[in-house]
Amino acid sequence: MARCAGHGEYSHARIALAKDAKLNDVLRQLLPSVEIHGVQEEVPRMHDIFIKVVSAHRPEEVTAGMTE
Repeated sequence: MARCAGHGEYSHARIALAKDAKLNDVLRQLLPSVEIHGVQEEVPRMHDIFIKVVSAHRPEEVTAGMTE
């Protein structure tokens, strides 16, 4: 799970699926324990893709002081 936060009586969770994972399999495991009100795919932003690529090839160039 990447992030989880409460909003009143509901909680919001952000998860990242493993490379070969299927959303239906994850939902099937969650359903006995939680009530799901919705699912929304999050498409990576260009900034996120850039940071991932630079981090993989030249991690010394990624600094903590970067801002979006």
